[in-house]
Amino acid sequence: MERGLRTLDVDISTYDRAFGLLNRIVDTRPAVVILDVRMPGLDGASLAGLVREDELIADTRIVLHSAIDEVILSRKAKQCRADGYLVKGPGIEALLDAVTRWLPDPSPASGTPDRRGPESVV
Repeated sequence: MERGLRTLDVDISTYDRAFGLLNRIVDTRPAVVILDVRMPGLDGASLAGLVREDELIADTRIVLHSAIDEVILSRKAKQCRADGYLVKGPGIEALLDAVTRWLPDPSPASGTPDRRGPESVV
C-alpha cells in the first residue's frame, strides 16, 4: 500500500502501531489518515473516535481500511465518524482513486484555507 501511495504527489508517512499515532497526528496535521481496523493494541475505529474527540484534529479526514466484511466495515466507519472506508483487496488503483477523493482541494478557489499539512499518514 505504501509503495502505491508514493505514486501520488503527496507526502506519505507510515506508522506501524496504534500507540503514539494520536500524538503523531496532532504533530503533523495530515490531510488524510488511513487506519487499519485491526491494528494491534488499539483498533482503527477506536483510534478514529479519539481523533474526533480532540478539537485540534477533529476535522482530519479518516478512512478505515480492512479486509473485514464491507457491511461491518461500513457500520464501524459510521460509528466512529470516519469520512469513509475502503475494503482491502480491490487493487492499488481503487486505493489511489479513493485517497485522491479524500484529499483536500489544494486550489485557492476552494474558498476555505486548509490548516493541515500536506502529509498523509498511513
